[in-house]
Parts: sequence; structure tokens; C-alpha cells
Amino acid sequence: MSVGEIEFLTVKDVAARVRVSRPQIYNLISAGLFPPPIKLGARSVWTNADVRQWMQNVATTRRLGRQ
Repeated sequence: MSVGEIEFLTVKDVAARVRVSRPQIYNLISAGLFPPPIKLGARSVWTNADVRQWMQNVATTRRLGRQ
């Protein structure tokens, strides 16, 4: 679902974009390494901007040699 340029992603969508399993997304959140979801009623979603920013941060960190 989307509103303007903001796209809301389900955990399934997020897992597919970052190429990890759904449980791994929640493990990363618990470890403080991934942004927590936004609650929309009973649903948990992420914005495409939050996921994109996380991916950019991971890429930058790895390029700088900090894993």
C-alpha cells in the first residue's frame, strides 16, 4: 500500500528487499540493528525510506570496513 511517495512494506516485502528471512528481520530489530516497524492497526509495516536508509547504512559500513 502507498501514500504519495511513501510506500508501506510488510515484513514479507522487507525480507524480500533485503534478502533475509522474516525471522531474521525480527532478530535484527531485537538486536537494535534494524528499524522497528510502524503499527497500523493490527499490521506492522515499514516505510520504503526507512528500509532504503538501512540498506545504505549497511553498504556504507561495509565499504568502510566496519562489519
